[in-house]
Amino acid sequence: MNQAPHLYKLQQLDNEIDRIEVRLINITQLIASNREIEEARQHLDESKRQTHQAEQGLKQQEEVVKEIRIKIATSEQSLYGGKIHNPKELQDLQTEIASLKKRLSIAEDLQLEQMMTLETCEAQAKQAEDHLQKVKDNKASELSLLKGEQDTLQKKLDRLNKERPATTASIVPDALQKYESIRKAKNGRAVVAIIDDSCEGCGAPVRPAEKQAARSSNQLVFCDTCGRIIYAE
Repeated sequence: MNQAPHLYKLQQLDNEIDRIEVRLINITQLIASNREIEEARQHLDESKRQTHQAEQGLKQQEEVVKEIRIKIATSEQSLYGGKIHNPKELQDLQTEIASLKKRLSIAEDLQLEQMMTLETCEAQAKQAEDHLQKVKDNKASELSLLKGEQDTLQKKLDRLNKERPATTASIVPDALQKYESIRKAKNGRAVVAIIDDSCEGCGAPVRPAEKQAARSSNQLVFCDTCGRIIYAE
């Protein structure tokens, strides 16, 4: 019995099994991976940290503004309270008030900047929070699809693994051993067809006698160049 057709069929089955097993491993890794969620969560944490920092900065600046205003109010009360009559002291108070008002103007500008910074940080934190929720929703949808695919592939893999013994039952042990050895050495491709009188695996020409032997002989025919088993329809 010509073994090449059975080996070719076995190879198709084995390749499909390999493909499914690789995909199942990939699916398992994707299901277990939370990298995007972790990155989004870290971004949110950083946004919250910056927001808190901006809040503290604004509070500190508000205290500075409040302190300067109190000093101005106290100095103006002294200036206009009528208790001080010395012109030099009055002049010093006016100079002090003018200086405090300049400091107040600068402090209020800084306070406004801090308010704007806080608003920006709060907006960024809200965006980061929305992004995290979106990533979580996408992950949930992805998990649903992946688990569905995983279930389908596992059932198909179970069926193929049950089919394999029936396929190998038609192959003599020596041919099966050679197939397994070549397949391992040739990256899963032990059996190749003849395409336009050439080896499908390496492109080397196949002589008519080899082609005829591959089609009808009970012995396996190998490509002289790449060593793969030749299959002729």
